[in-house]
Parts: sequence; C-alpha cells; structure tokens
Amino acid sequence: MSIQCTGIGIDFGTTYSDVLRLGGRKFEDLKSNPNIDYYPFRIENCNGRPIIQVEYKKETKVITPEEILSKILVKMKEIAQVYIGRKVSQVVIGVLACFNYSQRRPISDAAVMAGLSVQRLIIGSTLAGAAFGFQNTFSKERNVLVFYMGGGTCNVSILTIENNGHCKTKSTAVRLISEITRARFEELCEGLFCDTLKPILNALHNINMHKSQIHEIVLVGGSTHIPRIQKELEDLFDGKKLNKSINPNQAVVNGAAIEASKNIKKVLLADVTPFSFDIEAPSGTMIPTIKRNKAIPATQTRMLRICFNNQTNARIKIYEGDHETASNDYLIEE
Repeated sequence: MSIQCTGIGIDFGTTYSDVLRLGGRKFEDLKSNPNIDYYPFRIENCNGRPIIQVEYKKETKVITPEEILSKILVKMKEIAQVYIGRKVSQVVIGVLACFNYSQRRPISDAAVMAGLSVQRLIIGSTLAGAAFGFQNTFSKERNVLVFYMGGGTCNVSILTIENNGHCKTKSTAVRLISEITRARFEELCEGLFCDTLKPILNALHNINMHKSQIHEIVLVGGSTHIPRIQKELEDLFDGKKLNKSINPNQAVVNGAAIEASKNIKKVLLADVTPFSFDIEAPSGTMIPTIKRNKAIPATQTRMLRICFNNQTNARIKIYEGDHETASNDYLIEE
C-alpha cells in the first residue's frame, strides 16, 4: 500500500517568534539586543551558542531554538495533514531577507527534526512575488516591486515576471533596523515612515533600475495596511496606483505553497542570495566570489596562488557578508 505525500509552504515571518532569531547566532551577539530582558525565558550560554531555560511544572528545562522551531513545524504539519487529508513530507519555508547562512541552517535542522524534507528556503518577499505572478496573467514582461513590511521586518524585492509566468528575482534589500520607544513614537513617526523607503531605493540602485521602470507595486505584510505607508509609496512612485490584488498577510505562505506543489507548472521561481560569498585572503581582506543578488543556485571558479613554494595544502575560508574584511563577515565553511 502506497501513501501519497505532498509538500506544504510555511512563512516563518508570519509565524513570528524571537526564538527564530536566536538560531544560528552567537551568545555574545545577543547581549546588545534591547529586547532580551522582555523574553519570557532565560537565555544561557552553551559553548558560545544560546539555549533557552524555562520553568515547567516546577522543573528547570533547557531546550535549543531548533527544538522549539521543530515543535512549531510539527504542529503546522499536523494541521496541514488534517486539512488536506494526506501525509506531508516536504516543505518550502519563507525566511527573512536578513537571515544569513548560519541563521538559515537551524531552520533546515528543525524541519528534519519535524520529519520534513526542505525543498527550498526562500526570501519571503520573493515568495510573495511568486504568488502575485501565479494569480495574475500578463501579456508582456513586467517589473514588480514587492514591498514587505511586517511587525518586525522591512525589506524589498524586485522581480521580473515573464509572460510565461516565470519569476526572476533581480534585487533584494535587507531589512531596515530602527529602534523607538513608545513615549517617542509620535515624535519619531514622521522620520520612520520616510526611512521605510530606503530599502526600495537600495533595491533599485543595486540593479541600476529607475523607479519609472517598475510596472507593479505589490504590498506584503500587515504593516502595509497603514494608510501613511501607502501614501509614501504612491508619492515615491509619482502617484502610481498600488496593486492590492493579493492578501498581504497570506502572500508569502501562498507563494511557498505554490513552490512546494510539483503539480503547478505555471510559476518558475528563481531566487537570489541577499549576501555575497567571498574567500578570505592571507591579508584578511575578502576575495570577491559570488556577489549579492546573484541568482541561486550558483557556481563560481576562482584561481588562487599559494603563499610558498612547494606548498602541498592550504586552508580556505568562505565567508558570507558584504564587508571588505573577514572579521566583519560570517564564516560559513573552512
């Protein structure tokens, strides 16, 4: 007897939890997080990595971020299986654009712990573009700007949707980071609204595209309901009407579900890497290898010279990031 399995899409931007932001981080990195004092749990240091300590039934329990994420995924899998009446074995997960390789890997590990095979981890705004391309048919190529503003992130993707439904991501700008207090909210609000436009300008600049070349502006994330945000976008694009044809709260997960379905051939989604992948030189500077906004998967060949005559081996370090020195980037492989 065979069991028919299917894939599901999950948006970890909507499934918001600060636990997600702990995965793949160093414990030292969290000390500067102003929100850490408000967590309903303690964060302890375990060999340089954060682990979570909670009190449960008068006992102290220690658990890793990956274990908590896996429990969330198990619950989502159970809900999906009940709804569709099939066993779920594969998943496409939407992640934040600001997540680097070390932060994405725990998500994949959590999925394996939940009994799921990860087909792809894709930037949320890219998946929203796929959902928009699936729901809309165009007679000619369109440049689409996806403005993704939720409760804890603000990022932008620019995609080209071809008339055959294929979506190619051209540029992704990492989230805006800005901290405010409740007492100063109204005072700072004016400037913050303007700051949310910076990722748009960065995304356009990355691919040398003028704003007049954007055909559609798609809104994603709950905060795009704010009328002032919509007005700022319309003003930036000289009064261009915003496209509200998709549900901003469901666009990412819809795109993930479309990507997970092997039966839907209408949309072909090509994602990009939001960070560069470079090799460390002996001087500590970076040797450019795979640049940010490169379509992935990607390969690149680099010819490197040895430091000494008759050298038989070498240690090569690969970093992720956009800084000029290795000390400021993330080591992902050695």
